[in-house]
Amino acid sequence: MNKLIIDTCPICKSNKTKIIFKPDRKALDNFLLLSSRKYNGIMNEWINTLNLNLIKCCSCLHVWHNEMPLQENLNLMYSSAPPKMKNDLENSTSRDRYISNELKFFTSLSDNLSNKTFLDFGAGCYRDWE
Repeated sequence: MNKLIIDTCPICKSNKTKIIFKPDRKALDNFLLLSSRKYNGIMNEWINTLNLNLIKCCSCLHVWHNEMPLQENLNLMYSSAPPKMKNDLENSTSRDRYISNELKFFTSLSDNLSNKTFLDFGAGCYRDWE
């Protein structure tokens, strides 16, 4: 798999960075769980080709993965999500329950981190934002 490598901070362009997280076996197992639960296992091979470390900018404190899949791989990942997910989100009760369950799931993946912060940006998973 080809990948995008980002060595300088994408926010301030500083090259003063440090590794703040290297995934251990538990983190890799959680990654595989996410891959199988959400994307039918399409990301399983990524742990062999992508460095999943988190990098922190020493200048602006932004945190990111410095190795990322190319857009074509992301498209495959998103298109592999089960179609049932869209049907489950048809009414607001299901959507709210789904979002609540997702937040609980992602929080459980980071149980070894103190001061948890969650930033979600992107497609919104079929949500019709009003």
